[in-house]
Amino acid sequence: MDAKRQRESDLLRALVSVAEIVKIVGVSKTMVYDTKKKLEAGNSFERKPGSGATTKSSQMSSW
Repeated sequence: MDAKRQRESDLLRALVSVAEIVKIVGVSKTMVYDTKKKLEAGNSFERKPGSGATTKSSQMSSW
C-alpha cells in the first residue's frame, strides 16, 4: 500500500471528514471515496496477481 493510501485509510478510521483528508493528503475526493468503499467492504489495497498489461517479451514467445 502506498503512503498516501495508508494515510487516507488512517484518517478515515479516525473519522476525519473527506474534505479535510483531501486537504491533508492532497488527493481527489474520488480517491478518498474509493478508499472508503474498500475499507467498508474489507477489501485489500494490494494489486491482484495478473493485473496490468503483459510484457512484450511474453507476447512474442506465444507466437
